[in-house]
Amino acid sequence: MYRALIVDDEPIAVDSIEYIINNNISSIEIVGKARSGRDAIEKAYITHPDIILMDINMPGINGLEALRQIKKETPDVRMIVTTAFDYFDYAVEAVNLNVVDYLLKPIKEEKLIETLKKVIVEIDIRRDRIRQEMELKEKFEMIVPILETGFINAVCMFNSNNEELNNYCRMFGFSEANGYILAIEFGEKNGGEIKNKIGIGIKSEKLYNDYRDILKSICKCVIGPVMLNRIIVYVFDKSSKGSFEQKNSAVKIAQSFYSRAEKIYPDISVGIGSCSAVDEVKKSYHEALHALQMLSRKSNCQILHFDDIIEETEDDV
Repeated sequence: MYRALIVDDEPIAVDSIEYIINNNISSIEIVGKARSGRDAIEKAYITHPDIILMDINMPGINGLEALRQIKKETPDVRMIVTTAFDYFDYAVEAVNLNVVDYLLKPIKEEKLIETLKKVIVEIDIRRDRIRQEMELKEKFEMIVPILETGFINAVCMFNSNNEELNNYCRMFGFSEANGYILAIEFGEKNGGEIKNKIGIGIKSEKLYNDYRDILKSICKCVIGPVMLNRIIVYVFDKSSKGSFEQKNSAVKIAQSFYSRAEKIYPDISVGIGSCSAVDEVKKSYHEALHALQMLSRKSNCQILHFDDIIEETEDDV
C-alpha cells in the first residue's frame, strides 16, 4: 500500500482528488486531508505519507513552504503540486523541491492517474533498493563473524602468512590501518593460575555476544571466538606507532571494556600488545599474551600494556 496526504483549502478539490484515487488506484490509501499548510505539516508528521498532493495557494503557510518543511523531516516523500495559477516562479520552486509533477487546476483525471502511477513506480524502485541494501547488510553481518574468526586464527597460528592477514584487512576496509592486540582472559587467579579454564570458557561462550557488543561499541576491531578462556581482539588504530597517544588510547579502550564487562563477569584480565602494522600483528599478539602472564603475578591489577613491562624492566636495570 501507498499512503497519501491531500492538501487543499477548497473542500471540493480535496473530495475530487480523493474520488479519483479511490475509484482508480486501490493500492493508494488516503491517510489524511488538510486545509492549510500548517495543518499539512502537522498531519505529515503524524501520518508519514509516501505521497503528498499539495495546493500551492493557501492562506497562511503556502503549499511550497509547507512542502519545504515536510521534506526536511521526510526527504523520501514524493510530492505533487496542484495550482490554479501557471506562474513560472512557482514551477521553478517546485523543481527545486524535486516535485514529481506540477498539475494545473482543474485537474484532469487521466493526468492525475498517470502521475500517481509514475510516483508508485518511483516508490517501488526506492523500496526495492532499500530492501536489497538491507538484505546485503544482513548477509554481510552474518559473514563478518566468520571472517573475523579466520583473521584471529591466522594471527594465532604460526604457519599463516602476512598476505593472508592483509587480505582479511582489505575485506574489513582497514587495509592501511595499524593496530594492536587485546588479549582478554576470564577466570579468577589462584596462586597466579586460573583453574577450570574449560568451565570458564563455557560460561564465557554464553556471554560472548555481550562482550562483542561492548567491544564493537567502543572501537573498530576484529573479534575472535572464545578460545578456552580467552578472546583475542585486534583493534584498528591510525595513531603513530609507539606514540604516547596511541598507548594511552589503547589503555582507555581496555579500561572502558573492563568497566562494562566486569558487571556481567567480574574476573577479567586484559593484556595489550604494542601497536604495529598488520604485517607485525603476531608480535603484538605475543606481547599481549606476555602482558597476561605478568598480570597473573599482580593481584591488584587487571589491565597491562606490554610497553609498561618494558619500562619496568628498564627501570630495574
